[in-house]
Amino acid sequence: MRILVTGGTGDLGGRLVPRLEKAGHDVVVGTRTPSADDHLRYELREPPPSLDDFDVVVHLATESLQPEVDLEGATRLWEAAAAANVSYVVYMSIVGVDDHAFPYYRAKAEAERRLTESGVPFTILRATQFHRLIPRFVDEIAARAFFVPVPAGVSLQPIDADVVAERLEDLVGQGPSGRVDDLAGPEVLSLDEMVDDYLAALGTGRRRIRVAAWGQAVRDFRDGKQLARPIDSGGETYTEYLATVPVRRPDPVAASLRIVSAAFFAIMVWMLVSPANFHANLAGFGDFNSHFIRDTGTFILPLAIVLWLAASRSSWRVPVLVTALIHNGLHLVNHMVDVANTDPAWQGPGNLAALAVLQIALWRMLAVARTSNR
Repeated sequence: MRILVTGGTGDLGGRLVPRLEKAGHDVVVGTRTPSADDHLRYELREPPPSLDDFDVVVHLATESLQPEVDLEGATRLWEAAAAANVSYVVYMSIVGVDDHAFPYYRAKAEAERRLTESGVPFTILRATQFHRLIPRFVDEIAARAFFVPVPAGVSLQPIDADVVAERLEDLVGQGPSGRVDDLAGPEVLSLDEMVDDYLAALGTGRRRIRVAAWGQAVRDFRDGKQLARPIDSGGETYTEYLATVPVRRPDPVAASLRIVSAAFFAIMVWMLVSPANFHANLAGFGDFNSHFIRDTGTFILPLAIVLWLAASRSSWRVPVLVTALIHNGLHLVNHMVDVANTDPAWQGPGNLAALAVLQIALWRMLAVARTSNR
């Protein structure tokens, strides 16, 4: 059979496509960034490609942060499948979407309903969350903060994505089967526990904190509507999955960038809240004046922002640090111009020395960043 797998380069798609190919199917991968001969551009926000040459469509592509995009993309795909007389559609959904207030789950439930009414033969498989869901969330947060916020009282039932891929392979071969039995992980784990265990496995030193969360969607998660009866689904448990996670060494460049950025922000706030006190105790250039304006507007604020952003974006680090060196060099010149105007007099040379030390530190960070990017 000729099969289109939307989202075929994702976590689940990357496991399903090789299985279908090994079974002898002609598989085309639908992806927003085609990079191989067997890839076809597919984007949820755009009309789907022609499905005339396909026997089966397996719809895995999804957009959890924009449920309206997820729903409309699925609806357009059902319409295209009906127009092309596709033999059947296999749709990957989520356990517990029937009566859940979470917008993404509501979109999934509505997409299921529209598929059942589309006239296209179909199979719908629901599964609980994959092992990688929480680690991916933690990675996104931990890259930008010193802690990971977690709403209390929420539990999940993680499942090995290979188990889901194997089940999907079987369903593709069976033909249209309607709504089939759900797949669920073998254990129910608290979100606190999942985050803590992943952070411990990473060895990054980050910490989890509980945060206040409210609303019907949060209540539904706390009530366990996203859970199913635990079953022996096979595959890895979450603990076994975490055992394969490589320990990450602390990123000295990221930590240094955040420290320098935070220091700049603190200095800027001091200057804004109490400029007279700041200049009397640190800069020695008097009250609010042109030097203050030059420092804040042209140096401290923009540099603090880009340094913080570059901490979590490795590709930014070299250009940002080069810019920081230039900025700090200009700041040195700025202080050289006014070095004789400080009161007390020692503050001028002291500021120059501090900026020189910062220039050396930035240069060292740039050297490390360039080495790590090779």
